[in-house]
Amino acid sequence: MPVKKRGSHSPGRRLRQEYRRLSRMAQDGDFGEAEAGLRRLLSDDSVAGQLRALCHNDMAVLLAERGDLVEARRQLHLALESDAGCKAALANLERIGNSEQTNAAAMATGLSRSPRIAIASLLFNWRSSTAGGGCVHTVGLGEALAAHGCDVRHFYARCPEVGVGKIEEPYPLDGKAVEFDAGSWTRGTIKRRFHEAVSDFDPDVALITDAWSFKPHLAQALDEYPVWLRFDSQECLCPLNNCRLLVGEDSSARQCTYHQLAHPNECRRCLDERGQLSGPFHRMERELSGVTEPDYLQVLHGALQRAQAVLVVNPFIKEMIAPYVGRVQVVPPGVSAQRFPEGQCPSHTERVGPLTVFMAGVVGEHLKGFHILHEACRRLWVRRRDFRLVATGARAGRVDEFTEFTGWLSQEELPRYYSEGEICVVPSLVQEGWPIVTVEAMAAARPVIASSIGGLQFQVSHGVTGLLFPPGDVDELCACLERLMDDPQQRHRMGQEARRQFEMSGSWEAIIDRHYDPMFRDALGVSLGERGPRRYTS
Repeated sequence: MPVKKRGSHSPGRRLRQEYRRLSRMAQDGDFGEAEAGLRRLLSDDSVAGQLRALCHNDMAVLLAERGDLVEARRQLHLALESDAGCKAALANLERIGNSEQTNAAAMATGLSRSPRIAIASLLFNWRSSTAGGGCVHTVGLGEALAAHGCDVRHFYARCPEVGVGKIEEPYPLDGKAVEFDAGSWTRGTIKRRFHEAVSDFDPDVALITDAWSFKPHLAQALDEYPVWLRFDSQECLCPLNNCRLLVGEDSSARQCTYHQLAHPNECRRCLDERGQLSGPFHRMERELSGVTEPDYLQVLHGALQRAQAVLVVNPFIKEMIAPYVGRVQVVPPGVSAQRFPEGQCPSHTERVGPLTVFMAGVVGEHLKGFHILHEACRRLWVRRRDFRLVATGARAGRVDEFTEFTGWLSQEELPRYYSEGEICVVPSLVQEGWPIVTVEAMAAARPVIASSIGGLQFQVSHGVTGLLFPPGDVDELCACLERLMDDPQQRHRMGQEARRQFEMSGSWEAIIDRHYDPMFRDALGVSLGERGPRRYTS
């Protein structure tokens, strides 16, 4: 994955890129050229602050490699004079110590730093029980990269007046709020403040998430770094609602066959006709992004073409985006295997009492399809009463004879409810990207009955890990439910295969190894499979 050439660069940008080039050269063993290049950078008075500290630190590494510990130690002190908080220099100075007898080779192999990853999110909120799939993906990915040795910092916008940046409980990332108020919530100010915040971190990669139509503007603001764009849904393809669903005033819905990259005029007409039907949050972000302005598509195409990586969550979205980018990869979100230890869920043949059908999701949102599942269960209840329907909901308690809401569940609470369920259902009516609830059910060794729409048709293997039915078809959903209700052995086989596939490709551990590790090797010359330090970097 070669870094693509960009347009004219600021002096600071060129210096940072030269530093990264020298770092890669040192990793490849060309120590003499790397040292000469670092000396050239250090002779330039415009190299200052953190960048100067990193150059001194890397020079110390090279000097230590050839046994000159006295000069290596001096270079580390110079690094700390330039940036007293330089973690690499502090760690390396501690490794060297004061002993002249330090083994140079052993010390040099320990002089390293982890790759720095800036995750930039515009529309992020966090409460684990109500966070949307994109936010859960952001946190899970950041946590997984950190577990594989990356230095991850999450930059998110905080503007209480528009409802972003609400962190209602701790989350496991090094988070940095980029502050705004109603007066500063403008396109130019957002781009400038994100650039300033991320520049202080000076990452190796800027990974842009949770930004919807504003994603190309954030990419433009951070384009001095290698930019990876992550799409959790049909963001930038469907400015109406990110899922190409046309909802009428009578709540009727149909799937749209157009998308913004291929059919911009049709999408603008759609916004003219239906834009007022979108929720206030969608309307706000469209206006902020300038989706209907004449140059928006130019900004979007430029961001897609310049991005070092474009990551989408399913082949359906890849097919739409691929003609407009240099390289696009399907990289789905995962779930930590530690949340769902193997064997924690009881076997389907061990059930005592009524069978539990479980749905995790926003049951009050029409497009999630809870009403379809409830109607199917109501019809089954007429002729059999050996099951119950349990679903997450805003208010816990019994709904009717066979239905119970759990209230909102945190990420820590959810595994228990999956384990108590026998069948998990995802009856969505909308083209979702890669629902996390399906991955969680598979991690819990539970078969999934899902609508054959969007990413769900790629997650569930019909007849192998679960069953697919046409979205909104109550009769077919009834048939799928009854088929699994009546066959505990089939439920068990499907659940075991679901767990096997999760371990192969659905856990964060598998996703990092299969997808992100090759990307890091290509872009930065480092393998995330090697969780220890890597050599010759700062």
